[in-house]
Amino acid sequence: MVSSRLFNNIGRIGICLAIVGGVINCMLYNVDDGHRDVIFDHFQGVKLDVIEEGTHFMISWLHRPIIFDIRT
Repeated sequence: MVSSRLFNNIGRIGICLAIVGGVINCMLYNVDDGHRDVIFDHFQGVKLDVIEEGTHFMISWLHRPIIFDIRT
């Protein structure tokens, strides 16, 4: 009886962690070396900030990254 409750709670925690991890994974994106990025916001249009290399955060249903190759 106690072990079934324990496994049930562990299962719920595992499912919650998987959902949170999936949502966070959808909100992260990478800008590679030699590339730059601008963000298109569905309400404001193209934002003026230029984003450099690295891993960045976005709201996936609101923002869309537009990545440019700036290498010569």
